[in-house]
Amino acid sequence: MTAFTLNLPEELAARLAELPKAEVDAYAASVLTPLVNGDEEDDDLDLELDDETIAAIEEGLDDVEAGRTIPLEEAQAHFEAAFAARTTW
Repeated sequence: MTAFTLNLPEELAARLAELPKAEVDAYAASVLTPLVNGDEEDDDLDLELDDETIAAIEEGLDDVEAGRTIPLEEAQAHFEAAFAARTTW
């Protein structure tokens, strides 16, 4: 395996440091492999979604079709605030 260095926000790096290295490596490989290969989709990805998750996705798609969206900057701020408020992974 070859090492790859990323510049991460300090808080994120600290949280990742708390996880087992093998778990971080496996996740990083699963995220980066399609990007490096130029694949936008991983056809071998086998996700099993529960009914609640499927309903939430469908609700989100309905919201988009109906024009119920927010600006990207607002969504990013909301996500960053929620992420900062988390105390555990």
